[in-house]
Amino acid sequence: MRRSQRLWFLAAAILAVTILETVRLPADEPATTAEVRQALQAPLELDYRDTPLQQIAKELHTKLDVLVYLDAKALADAGLGTDLPVTFTISDVSATAAIALMLKTLQLTTMVRHGVLIITTPEDAENNLDTRVYAVADLVLLDTPGEVAADFDSLIDMIKSTVKPTTWDDVGGPGSIAPYGSGINAIVVSQTDEVHEGIESMLAELRAVRDRQPNDGKVSTWPGRSGASASRVADPRLPSVTAAEAAVRLALNRPISFEFHQTPLGQAVATLRRRTGLQILVDVGGNGKVADQDVSLDTPMSAEAMNLPLDVALDALLKPLELTWTYHHECLFIATPEREAGLFITRAYDVSDLPAFRDRSGKGVPDYDAIIDMIKWTVMPTTWDDVGGPGTTAQIGQGRLQAISISQSWRIHLRIEQLLVDLRERRGAPLTRDQIARLPLVPEPLGPGTPAGEPEEVPAPAR
Repeated sequence: MRRSQRLWFLAAAILAVTILETVRLPADEPATTAEVRQALQAPLELDYRDTPLQQIAKELHTKLDVLVYLDAKALADAGLGTDLPVTFTISDVSATAAIALMLKTLQLTTMVRHGVLIITTPEDAENNLDTRVYAVADLVLLDTPGEVAADFDSLIDMIKSTVKPTTWDDVGGPGSIAPYGSGINAIVVSQTDEVHEGIESMLAELRAVRDRQPNDGKVSTWPGRSGASASRVADPRLPSVTAAEAAVRLALNRPISFEFHQTPLGQAVATLRRRTGLQILVDVGGNGKVADQDVSLDTPMSAEAMNLPLDVALDALLKPLELTWTYHHECLFIATPEREAGLFITRAYDVSDLPAFRDRSGKGVPDYDAIIDMIKWTVMPTTWDDVGGPGTTAQIGQGRLQAISISQSWRIHLRIEQLLVDLRERRGAPLTRDQIARLPLVPEPLGPGTPAGEPEEVPAPAR
């Protein structure tokens, strides 16, 4: 996009939306659009057997009490009809999760425009991007004596590096982002609804990390690791999770027994669903198969488990079928390893209590590069971008906010959490002010948004 076009896009977006620095939500929306998004947070139960998609769209309108539009033209361009038969069952999840999981089996998606929930193709969604303004003054303004300065670059780099990295214009994607200072201190983003959801989630997580200081932090759950006690005190510096994810994490540590002999996969999953109380979903496509595997819900399988933690038992059940499991859209999700590896989530990790340096004011500063390198070298090393993998990282240091952001699969995030917990347990109590005062000054440069110090003088060796 040429510079003049970018300026026009930025000016139009700013003129279209008036936003105050104190607002932490995306730009003010028409009430109908806000109502649609609110309706999508409510629980929804779906149960369809070879039901035409157009009928489902009508029923969603009734169930959600919002306008639902099935884009017949977009479907036709993709070789699909509005009478496409759908077989799908789910309950006890939000409407957002239920609809997304159902449409994923058809390779379709949704977007909300002008108060209407539109069912369409991913290609059409990418051609109809939504432009939103995000107030980010509290995340970009620098604490610089005597002047007002803003560091947009660190935040923008973090977003583009770890929120759907392949969807941005500088790597050939459709999305774009631009900063706007001039007393507003906002970022203007043109992206799909799915990516906007990721951005909103990241900004909320960054603020939670910044505010999760001693005596003023949100408690998150203990890492979901086999053998970890659910009664242990949660680490307040781990990312917060939803109630649905917390339930899955706890269930993964509970023992379970089963004995399946030539049992259809669908029947075995239904048994596990009843015994665990979790929503367990198999990633079955419109052809009734799991991805390109010759596996369906009717595929017979045999497996046994005797008082094994659920995560271990699931591996024993699924590995012979070359399948795996993860957490996705409020469910325990069974899919191929390739599919699981591509279901990325972005999480921000507070590393403010792991200082390696100090700045001129005496505040501890983490060695972000060392922390990121440690994670990449020891947690599934072949899955990171610098060796050709999909996982990405970024860092931000802004006042009380000292964090790294990571885009990875859910199960790898569990390993990262456990590594950071182990490090903190090995260290013991956080460093005191006196101990931080003895740390070396921040070298130049350390990272974006990090105040730099002058190198410490190195005494000459004794003769």
